[in-house]
Amino acid sequence: MNLCRPERVNLDHAPPSWDEHPEWFITLCCALPGKNHLCTEEIGPKLVQAAAFFHDRRIWYAELFLLMPDHLHALVSIPFHHHLNDVIGRWKQWTARHLGIAWQKNFFDHRLRSYPSANSKFKYIEQNPVRAGLVQKAEDWPFVFRGSRRRKDSEVSARQGPTSGRTASIIQSTTFKTACRDVRPYLTLTPQ
Repeated sequence: MNLCRPERVNLDHAPPSWDEHPEWFITLCCALPGKNHLCTEEIGPKLVQAAAFFHDRRIWYAELFLLMPDHLHALVSIPFHHHLNDVIGRWKQWTARHLGIAWQKNFFDHRLRSYPSANSKFKYIEQNPVRAGLVQKAEDWPFVFRGSRRRKDSEVSARQGPTSGRTASIIQSTTFKTACRDVRPYLTLTPQ
């Protein structure tokens, strides 16, 4: 055991069984930080298309998927019969093989448990290119995929069940449940 550097422990991030379609805030980083690997005219649109492919095939539901030069942020939900690590791993594997992107091992994930948390992460992701000085307005950033609009607090409050006691997650929306209803277990996770 190295006393200077603790051993890395992989934590179980499985959502509870009652949360069939959890929403995740994820960050994927390139292996070599500080360089523009993702936001080029050649690579950027292909990565956005790959995200849209998974969304259209209902492998994941990407509410927001935004590229930065050396990393990406996303708000995604994974249907209950897929595992987050498998889906992200296959997407990274495909983009590495077909687009030559060297990703860091693993990725950062955080399960969003409430609408205010999801809304805060949505705004954080959306404003990332502005904070970095890459654009003046978030809507001018070209390397982004939006799967749906962010709902207002009033819409979410109206959807809460009378006995739930907790804020409705964005993923409990009718839109996502409709998208996941006909997901088939045999879907391939590799874009063609």
